[in-house]
Amino acid sequence: MTHEFETGMSQSLPTYHDVIDYIFGLTVPGVKLELTRVERFMEALGNPHRAFPAIHIAGTNGKGSTAAMLASVLMATGRRVGLFTSPHLLRPNERIKVNGQEISDEVIVERVTAWKPLIEANEITFFEVLTALGYWYFKDQQIDVAVIETGLGGRLDATNVITPVLSVITSVDMDHMNILGNTIEAIAAEKAGIIKPGVPVVLAENSQPVQTVIQSYARQQHADLLYAPDYCDVLQQEVIFPRQVLTCQTVDDDYRIDSPLLGIHQAQNVAVALTALARLPFQISREAILSGLAEVAWQGRMQVLQTEPPVLYDVAHNPAGVRQLLQSLRYAGFGETVLLLGLNQRKDADGIVDVLASWPGEIGLYAYRGESTVPLKKLLELQQSNPHITNVFENFNDGVTWAETVRSQHDRPAICIFGSHYLAEEIFPHFSIK
Repeated sequence: MTHEFETGMSQSLPTYHDVIDYIFGLTVPGVKLELTRVERFMEALGNPHRAFPAIHIAGTNGKGSTAAMLASVLMATGRRVGLFTSPHLLRPNERIKVNGQEISDEVIVERVTAWKPLIEANEITFFEVLTALGYWYFKDQQIDVAVIETGLGGRLDATNVITPVLSVITSVDMDHMNILGNTIEAIAAEKAGIIKPGVPVVLAENSQPVQTVIQSYARQQHADLLYAPDYCDVLQQEVIFPRQVLTCQTVDDDYRIDSPLLGIHQAQNVAVALTALARLPFQISREAILSGLAEVAWQGRMQVLQTEPPVLYDVAHNPAGVRQLLQSLRYAGFGETVLLLGLNQRKDADGIVDVLASWPGEIGLYAYRGESTVPLKKLLELQQSNPHITNVFENFNDGVTWAETVRSQHDRPAICIFGSHYLAEEIFPHFSIK
């Protein structure tokens, strides 16, 4: 961050990197969850979030994939669609897209610079700035509809200033317990906080305790609740690498969906997307559904970095997500894949390593660049207490070189790199992914 930008004395706009450094610097210790400041800030900006209809999505796992599916289908109808997601893999711009195109560096610089006094007067945080930026940009771009993914929880999430036309809650599991609560019921209640009076809700397949909580909140808000498994049944799922085909039967129609998104869990996300599309206050054609789901792009979810030999990348970063990933690898025929993990110290590293105990392929851990990585010393301790960990590396290059050698020498079917969103910064350049 430049001194001129910091003090507001510059006669010219700061650079993009100055602005990004500035908004990253707004991150506060712990999490500052409350909506009063955000509502006040939005009002000062002219309440841009009221300018367009939106679909609001919360959940622990699957909400990003579901958001991407819905946005892709809505684009296939010819609508102008805003998509707000988090976190990003490489650049904050990824979080804010209109018809698949990221917000420009120039717009971010111009808006954040103009809003700086308001940001500081209202003590707005990093995620809150990006949320406001997304809502302002969607209004400015005159979108027809937005798909909005929550950042954390739901009830007090900055995105929750909107009143959507539809709320969606995906799979709910144990994550962010220090913030959202130590029981599945407490976490479900936080997710249920996106339910608005009279606004229909779609719920993904979930455990009975989660269903009970969501049903209770929906009744309190007089919101019609549709449980996705009651509307859509995925009859068959077949991986034809690097894609998969899903045969789905809904209350209204049958679909054979050719999807680029791998993972056995994508069946549940497709079911949620089809259910949500049926509950929108406007018609979506069969052709748009098939086309949109066939063309959806969502990086970091069993993403194919290389087809021959196969190398995959997944952002799974909690025990439930990792368990789901391993199941998906087996389903895709990659049951003895070499696993390479970069672990985030803010996540349950011990729990993730425990999930890997029965994996038949080799497993390597590495310390990725950045302060959030589990440091090498801790990785070595994990290996010492978990004999199924084959090796530990101090950086990504050493780890991936080892994985490629092991895959070749032991005739393993693939390599899968996972553990955090932060890994992409090193992985994508290595595999020439843009």
